[in-house]
Amino acid sequence: MKYTMAKHYEGRGLQIRATLVMTLMTLVLRPVVVTAAIDNVAFQWTNLLNSLFCPIRQSPFTSSIQPQLHLAQWHALLALRSTGDCTTEEAVVAYASHKILSHYYSASQDVVISPFLDRQLRAMKLTTRQKKLAKRLGEAVAVSLILKRSPANEFALGAVKDALNANPHPAVGVFRYFNDTPPDQTNFMFDNLGFEKPFIIPDMLKFVKDHLSDLKPMEIPSKEWDDNWKGLKDIGREDWPGRTPEINLIAALIACFRVNTTICSREQVATASAQSALPSATSLYDTVVLLAKISVSIYDAEAVHIVIKYGYWFWRPIHAYPAGDPQHKPIPTWKPYFPTPVEPEYPSGTVTAVSREACT
Repeated sequence: MKYTMAKHYEGRGLQIRATLVMTLMTLVLRPVVVTAAIDNVAFQWTNLLNSLFCPIRQSPFTSSIQPQLHLAQWHALLALRSTGDCTTEEAVVAYASHKILSHYYSASQDVVISPFLDRQLRAMKLTTRQKKLAKRLGEAVAVSLILKRSPANEFALGAVKDALNANPHPAVGVFRYFNDTPPDQTNFMFDNLGFEKPFIIPDMLKFVKDHLSDLKPMEIPSKEWDDNWKGLKDIGREDWPGRTPEINLIAALIACFRVNTTICSREQVATASAQSALPSATSLYDTVVLLAKISVSIYDAEAVHIVIKYGYWFWRPIHAYPAGDPQHKPIPTWKPYFPTPVEPEYPSGTVTAVSREACT
């Protein structure tokens, strides 16, 4: 996945790419607070989104909101350029951002989001006319984006669960829903299937067929499956006596993204990396364009990843070891060291996420 997706992003600039990759690794592996080289209204609203999302970590995904936020900021600046300079860039970005976050976090509008906007507007010292024009431009582009993205997914979870549980003994290799999964994690994953509509790729199925048709889960039975089964059988289980603090730490860094960092999603790592890497003199327009490209490329990569993942429905170890297969006897007591995500195994969301950020 990493090599294939990278081919579509060649020519972005090796120096910027290397800087972002190193910053990404620093944020994940070290308990640091990001020191921003640049601080403008676009990043301020991005960081506000982070603070709203992290405490609840529920649907909708930050990956579906963040590109709308950054595209609204970009479209607001384009609208301002087409209408003249009767207000400021900062003002239209602020109003567009306010509309996006107020829509998705309405419970926080009065106590967090609107006061945040008011503080920014006071600092800008705008005239009434400038405020009105900025509000019209910013909110218009934001509403246009929101109307294109709202999914209808209210009953998706029940249908998926019923289908996966219809056979108490599903076919070998097929993922199934497991009933002991906390409800909030279940809704967080499955409710977002309706959000996976790409911004750039016109037809995801055709894209996968044309460019990613070689990506398939391993066959069962096969030597590759046998090697994977043996490699994870002990180190992946919660009661393996050979576990060490080092092994547990590595597992924690992969399974729980908030370990040693205040950032709770990989989308936020990417924007935080950009904020720490950009020169302080970077213009607001260039900042917004970069953020929009980062967020949209991340989102579209996630959408393609979801298409492949929910095309194969490949099972996870929590299903494979207790069930067994033609090559291996069942291990009924096998349980994973960390709770299993409520999603099929292949392809890896973690690998896709790291690759899409590095390539962007």
